[in-house]
Amino acid sequence: MLVSHLETTPFGDGRWVLRTPSGRHALLSEASYRLLQLLRDVPHPEYALPRFNAEFGGAYSPAEFADLIHDQFAGLGVLAQDETPLRPLPPDPLPVRWQLLPAPVAGRLATVLQPLLGYAVLRWLLPLLLVVSPLVAWQAAHLTAGTTTHAAAGGGLLVALLLLSSLVHELGHIAACSRVGIRHGGIGVGLYLYLLPAFYADVTAIWQAPPQQRLIANAAGIVTQLVFALALAGVAVAGGWPALLPAVVTIIVMAWWQFNIFSRHDGYWLLADFTGQPLLMENARQQLRQTLQGLWPQSRPQWALLAYGLANGAATSLLLGLALLRYSHRLPELPAHLVLAGRQLLAGQWPRLSPGDLPALVFCLILGRLLLQALKWAMRQLKRLIKN
Repeated sequence: MLVSHLETTPFGDGRWVLRTPSGRHALLSEASYRLLQLLRDVPHPEYALPRFNAEFGGAYSPAEFADLIHDQFAGLGVLAQDETPLRPLPPDPLPVRWQLLPAPVAGRLATVLQPLLGYAVLRWLLPLLLVVSPLVAWQAAHLTAGTTTHAAAGGGLLVALLLLSSLVHELGHIAACSRVGIRHGGIGVGLYLYLLPAFYADVTAIWQAPPQQRLIANAAGIVTQLVFALALAGVAVAGGWPALLPAVVTIIVMAWWQFNIFSRHDGYWLLADFTGQPLLMENARQQLRQTLQGLWPQSRPQWALLAYGLANGAATSLLLGLALLRYSHRLPELPAHLVLAGRQLLAGQWPRLSPGDLPALVFCLILGRLLLQALKWAMRQLKRLIKN
């Protein structure tokens, strides 16, 4: 009836997380979970029907019961004989990935960070970091104001330390999972929305953990990155190495940026976990579409999703507007600069782009992506009008 090696764990609020042998996850209601349990040890639905009708007070016929099972589980990879195509997964923010560290190596490297991530330590460490890190960043920025360093050496050191801090961030997520016995994958690098390079840690199994452990694992990267920044600041002051201070400031800013709730950073996953909405962004967009169609929210969670969707759209519009104001003068020059950079790459030279070229390029790519999404939406609406 069901495939083997299905795993179910409590999610909270009466819901359960289902994990299939292929690694897919689904969120089940209490009723769906009870139905799944009834089907676990029977070869055919008819064997579970009498017990189902008794437990749920129903009077389902065999055909109606089969339809119910199909509606609940078809396309999830749960039913042994299921011809329904697998349900589409949510869009992956990192559609292109390359693994750098396999799971065993990442787990061993993360062991040193585990003592920082116990609840007894985090309950005072996280508030302390949130208070101290902005003060350290401000002081480090003040000390480096007006100073100059050799551009090549300083730039190379800065990039190396930023990459190392990003690795520490991802190791923090792995360490939090290892500490509480949650399965984890490796660490790698991918392209965020096909545009920007970003490190990642494979902690998809975190949804099978209890709520408190999920919150700790989602916050662990910020904690370890801030600890790294403060340790680096201590080395810079104690050793008399002011060249490290620009990296301290940048790393702290990077860690705080992770609290961003409008893109899939750690802050987004913390909010998704706190609200019990693993598909927070998708559900908010769906609620926004329904509202635009005249179907207003009927409950407090639906109003909260609508508010988040509106805030997300406003934040994105504001960011694009500020980028346009800041870099609009670069846009006419950008094509010629990109052509020159391409020729330099073909000639085996490192491309020489001006400081504003990369932000202007990212702005153009993001705007193009949004316009493409708007065009797809308009085409869907046109098809519906034609059908009607």
